[in-house]
Amino acid sequence: MGSTLRNWYNTLVGAKYNSTGLGQKKRGRKPISKEIVDEVILLSKRNPEWEYGRITGTMKYLGYDVCASTVKHILDDFGIVPDPERRKRGDWNQFIETQQHVTAATDFARVEILTPYGLIRESLLFFMDIGTREVRCAGIVHAPDSNWTTQVARNRTDMWDGFMLGKKYLIHDCDSLPSHSVMKI
Repeated sequence: MGSTLRNWYNTLVGAKYNSTGLGQKKRGRKPISKEIVDEVILLSKRNPEWEYGRITGTMKYLGYDVCASTVKHILDDFGIVPDPERRKRGDWNQFIETQQHVTAATDFARVEILTPYGLIRESLLFFMDIGTREVRCAGIVHAPDSNWTTQVARNRTDMWDGFMLGKKYLIHDCDSLPSHSVMKI
């Protein structure tokens, strides 16, 4: 009985958010022609000291209409990082290892709840201490707005017992919902 109910629920949620049916816009990046991919790879191998912008400029000079982000996607797909970019990036693992005890992360998780009125999407805001891997639920709300998010940030950065006490860095996505006060610790 439990698995039947779970399958029915998964089918219901899947149908609600299905974006591949008839009349739906195609999602994702437009395909890049093999000719452009081959040319970008060739330029990057012949000129390993060139950064994305220079490769893009050369591609435009050769008559290809590409942008720097397309060049970056192509090179990333093939595991190629131009030398100047490698120096700028540094080592992410080294940064996390040295800064983990003063770094936290935050994000929203979306949850579908089945009610007598149908499926309702709730948003759960959570914070994670990167050093200890401790996760704290900051709140669950149906329609989060910047006022709510700002108050949650104040609660988490309380100067006596806030979860974010002693943190210098906050890792978050570029969602437009959190207000600027959340990002400043």
